[in-house]
Amino acid sequence: MSYPFPSNSQLSKNKEKRDRKSVSGSPASRKQSALSYCALEPRCMLAVVISEFVASNVTSFEDGYGSTPDWIELHNNGATPVDLNGYHLSDDPANPFGWRFDQSAILGAQEYMVVFASGNNEIDPGGFFHTDFKLSAGGEYIGLFDSTGNVLSEFGSSGTDYPAQVTDVSYGTASGSLVTPLIDPSSDSYYLVPTGDIGNAWRQPAFDPTAAGFTAGEAAIGYEDNESSNTSYINEILPHNPELPGGTTSAYLRTEFEIADASSINGLTLDLKYDDGFAVYLNGFFVFSRNAGNGLTWNASASAQNLDQNALAYESFDLSGPISILVDGTNVLAIHALNTSGSSDFLLAPKLSSSSPIASTGAGHLEFPTPLATNSSLTTLGPTVDDVTSSGVAVNPGQSLVISAAVSPSALPVNQFGVAVHYRRGFNAEVELAANDAGILGDPVAGDGVYSATVPNVGAAGELLRWYVTAEDTDGNLTRAPRFSDPLDSAEYFGTVVTDASVDSDLPVLYWFVQNQAGTFTDAGARGSLFFNGEFYDNIDTNAHGQSTRGSAFPKKSFDFDANSGEKFRVINGEGRVSDFNLLTNYADQTKIRHPLAYE
Repeated sequence: MSYPFPSNSQLSKNKEKRDRKSVSGSPASRKQSALSYCALEPRCMLAVVISEFVASNVTSFEDGYGSTPDWIELHNNGATPVDLNGYHLSDDPANPFGWRFDQSAILGAQEYMVVFASGNNEIDPGGFFHTDFKLSAGGEYIGLFDSTGNVLSEFGSSGTDYPAQVTDVSYGTASGSLVTPLIDPSSDSYYLVPTGDIGNAWRQPAFDPTAAGFTAGEAAIGYEDNESSNTSYINEILPHNPELPGGTTSAYLRTEFEIADASSINGLTLDLKYDDGFAVYLNGFFVFSRNAGNGLTWNASASAQNLDQNALAYESFDLSGPISILVDGTNVLAIHALNTSGSSDFLLAPKLSSSSPIASTGAGHLEFPTPLATNSSLTTLGPTVDDVTSSGVAVNPGQSLVISAAVSPSALPVNQFGVAVHYRRGFNAEVELAANDAGILGDPVAGDGVYSATVPNVGAAGELLRWYVTAEDTDGNLTRAPRFSDPLDSAEYFGTVVTDASVDSDLPVLYWFVQNQAGTFTDAGARGSLFFNGEFYDNIDTNAHGQSTRGSAFPKKSFDFDANSGEKFRVINGEGRVSDFNLLTNYADQTKIRHPLAYE
């Protein structure tokens, strides 16, 4: 499987996208939209078109069974409803009468419909049609034909396949702009907690942050005094930088980014997680502020609070007004982060992206899948990352571990110095290792496209070890594996548990790691990692199970474990996977028979 790096807006979009499943009905797996982006494409002039498809679906969208076959989205960009009865979908241009809609299926004006290419030829319990063929991720053909065999819309042709596809990345007609990530929380940055007035030069492009005492790090800063709270910032900060001193009210963050052609940019968006305020500068010019008060001095504090639950969600700000400030080459985003006095926590985590018009609204890989909704923009994929050292690999205490991944070009050549392994022991800070394909430092074979790095010490017995891989192409387009496309529904890491020889049991042993332990006793839950039956599951949700047993009179609790989409649990060997399971304690049942009798 391949895991391209998620777009800046994808993290907030994916949850909305999954929620749309609840509006689908038989056979109306569709949603109204006010826009059509097919209008300029000659083959899209007829009302119903193939607007988007995913040929390697793992987590992007589920059918009525909760499974994830590949899918095809149809869009009626006309002004009147269309009955698809008698229309055909085919994966062979020489066979326009492939799979047939054999009953009435009304697709309203400007509506969308998803058809799953599962090979099952049915209508599932969610009302979704399923074709009798599957899609090929390696590239093939997909076409929509009317009842007489006339092609209405197609990707590929009789002589050319659509291009190779990537897991959970959709392909279709674009929205008319190309979005380019410029800064994210892991971007190289410099930060400083000022102890005196250093003037305003730190905001300027020519400033030397090292000479002025700035610390080199990444673009997410802050501190957290209550790491066990449900709204803890610790996971936002520690993967990127050490915590700032507790009680900090003022900090400077400076991040450089590159732009090849500033004249081509027609949009600029800044997404921020922040607690509690900030002032933003672009190439030395003040852009805007929030909760900054009137007098912004080196030791200023925020004039108002941004509640913790709000601070953990990105807030988007349109910076299109000051686009003229941008220059070709190196630019600087400088942010004066502000905190209220006496606060127990502090956070600033930025994302910056630009948009540029594209020459046409033709087909390409899209920024993120949007089943049943208007398509996203075109995006340039980073390298393809496959065959990462798998989760659950056996390791012994104190030994080293070679982590490898097959990295191959997508749109542009791979930057051989831009492949890295990021590992994390327990809940400590991440460590980045440069990976190589030179046959050294753990890499077994030079020049075979497999990049490797060696974790020098996996840790102590029973300890959690997690990792992910990033790869850049020669233009800086980045891929992350695993994708971590949705913080609430996808794995952030691969991982394993260091072998613990002291554990000797005939019963299955479940290893559960969670940082926010208090959160697991609530309905809101907390996310953590699980190792069971030789498999590793990351960023899963665990919350309280039961009613009265949650009270203080019952110190042993029961818990619900919920899997991420496409990553279901294998609880019992030889049986089907499940999306959730419970750990039930009988502490509240002194007879120890309530659960056994109930389940019998």
